[in-house]
Amino acid sequence: MKQWLFGTEQIATTAALFPHEAYKGDIVTDLFGDTSYFADAAAFWALQNVAIASLRDDLGAKGWKVSMLDKGTRFPSWQYDEASLEEGGEAFIEVRNNGEVEVHEGYRVYAGRCSPGKPDKAGGAPQAARSELTKAAENYLALHRHAIVGAELLVHPGIALRLAVAHMIGSSPLWSVKPDPQRADKETTGQSVAASPAQLALDSEQDTVLELLQIEKSYYGTVTRGNGDAFTAVSLFARLLALPEETVLRILALVMAETLAAGSILTEAAGLAMKPDVKRWWKLDDVLLDLLKDRAAINALLSEIAGKAVADANVSEPGKVQKKIIHDCLNGEGRERADGFVPRYMSFPIGHYDPNKTLEIARASESINDLFT
Repeated sequence: MKQWLFGTEQIATTAALFPHEAYKGDIVTDLFGDTSYFADAAAFWALQNVAIASLRDDLGAKGWKVSMLDKGTRFPSWQYDEASLEEGGEAFIEVRNNGEVEVHEGYRVYAGRCSPGKPDKAGGAPQAARSELTKAAENYLALHRHAIVGAELLVHPGIALRLAVAHMIGSSPLWSVKPDPQRADKETTGQSVAASPAQLALDSEQDTVLELLQIEKSYYGTVTRGNGDAFTAVSLFARLLALPEETVLRILALVMAETLAAGSILTEAAGLAMKPDVKRWWKLDDVLLDLLKDRAAINALLSEIAGKAVADANVSEPGKVQKKIIHDCLNGEGRERADGFVPRYMSFPIGHYDPNKTLEIARASESINDLFT
């Protein structure tokens, strides 16, 4: 009856992983006094989550790869074979709505199901690891990183010149020459990029260059024409001959920014060479937060911005709850404002949070990082 009235399961004191004296709320008993329960569920979960996080860390320290199941999700043991740690077994933490926690140690996906990133028992090639971010989230990162690198090119004409020569010799997906299409998977991503300081700086410089060259925007809305019109190219060449080298390099820098492929290792290489001040051009917004879906990565991001104690206290909470805390930290809403915070996703070189997952931009960048250290 109590569960029906209050819409939640009763949490027996036997479910606690923490010392009972740490709990400051009321404790009630059943009719016969045989079983006691925590009356304050919120206070219980605040303590239980910290204990769960400690349990997770202890298992990891013992060498286990640990996966946290969503609260209320039962461990599907029928999908796994028993396996020791040496045989590739993993540990799974099951958190039930009634507060009980169960650890399932020594399991791996049975022969009929190959774990991501691991070879099957027949010795075949490993499957690709599951992506840490959705394609829409990676698209958001690619476009923002592209805008930042492009904006930095405006003040690094020497690097832009060398980058242009590299494009001419080695080619790229865009060296036709045509501008990057700037296609956003989500409308909100397009709006976020358009309003970013980096993109606004590019737009302003574009207007200046159009005036210098005495031309209108191309079909693409850029200085770069992309239509193979030889007469236009000759006319531009004639105008460029009359301009000082400093102005020509300025124009080249903008055209290089327009024709740099978003999401490519060339964009990443330019960023590694210039080391952009990301805080100047971008800040973590709700658009990216909405695109984050991996709960382990969200918890690691929360730990980075709000501290491990806060992250551990919310380790079993839904991603939506944890992202709200990150939002509050970014905006100073009930929490200390985290000014200038740059997540690993937007650093140069790029990073990510879950070592067991992949990030396409990071994977590609790893092959070139050593060239710029």
